[in-house]
Amino acid sequence: TSSLFKMEMVRGLWLNTSVPVANQPALRRNLVTVTFPGFLSSRARVAKYTGPDAVTILDHARNHPDITNTASLPPIFSTTVKNAPRLMHGVLPLPDLDELDYNNISWYSPVTWYSFSRIRLKRVITSADCLPYSTNIPALNNLGGYLDQAAALEIIKVGIAALDAPPSHTTNKKLVLFGYSRGATTFLQTSLKLEKQYADRVSMVVLEAPFDTIDGVINDSSMFPGVSRMLLNRVGNPSPADAYNMPEETHLTCPLVFITSEVDKRVPKKTTMRAIEEVRRRYPTLPVEHLELQHSMHSFMAVQDVEDRDRYIEFMESMYNKYVPDESTTSDATADMGIAGDIGSQ
Repeated sequence: TSSLFKMEMVRGLWLNTSVPVANQPALRRNLVTVTFPGFLSSRARVAKYTGPDAVTILDHARNHPDITNTASLPPIFSTTVKNAPRLMHGVLPLPDLDELDYNNISWYSPVTWYSFSRIRLKRVITSADCLPYSTNIPALNNLGGYLDQAAALEIIKVGIAALDAPPSHTTNKKLVLFGYSRGATTFLQTSLKLEKQYADRVSMVVLEAPFDTIDGVINDSSMFPGVSRMLLNRVGNPSPADAYNMPEETHLTCPLVFITSEVDKRVPKKTTMRAIEEVRRRYPTLPVEHLELQHSMHSFMAVQDVEDRDRYIEFMESMYNKYVPDESTTSDATADMGIAGDIGSQ
């Protein structure tokens, strides 16, 4: 029964991703967005959230130590997803994380075959035009811990540099952080721990399905938590538990925008709700917003269900209008793409 249910979910997902977006939002030119992907994911999968705008991946960061100078990094590929909603705007071209290697693919690694299968499935389901294969380096899989938080800080600095570069410094652009799953956990922890000089430059943090701790998400999602921990230690390099401790105080003042799904089995809603409740308890003046979807699986919240997709669009538009409004929004979806391309309340 479970297998039949999953097959029907995949069939429905494929059918729904063939439905064009009738209410595609206009491009918001006042936003610069930096992203952090999920576990074993390329940053290219953010194309599920960018509508007709391509997500460009630059040459690997480890080949160019100064990641903040993105102008010196050559692009290696760009990705779009058919019928994706434009939920994110002005997504900066960035390198993938160090854990992904596009040049030395090892077909002897079971992680490579797992990644290969996931990419093939997502290529078919989402009609992504370019999701290249890569080898994963297990020692660098950190799942939102200290290594990921250090990488996220560098990405935030890239976003701030884009705000200060001409002509952005004269157009009052705003910086948005967007992460999903492991990336959401990473940006949640990193943004709360930012020094004031960086925290003051962030205008919104969008977090799709973050988990509170590694133990929390394993206990909530796995039938055999001990086995899951063993596998994680073999294919990852998790940080100690204190990596997921929120600081007693934060310099962040911008809204934290959470998205969950009632049917998410990978990061169940209750796992994210613990993080939301902790944020509200520790930082009562920090704006917190929450959208709960009803029908979408973990990896496809933006595209799986047409009703959820439309609610996601409406929610994000309301968040942008409320916190980072842009009076110059235009319906032109493709020009000037130099930098890319029930609703709760606080």
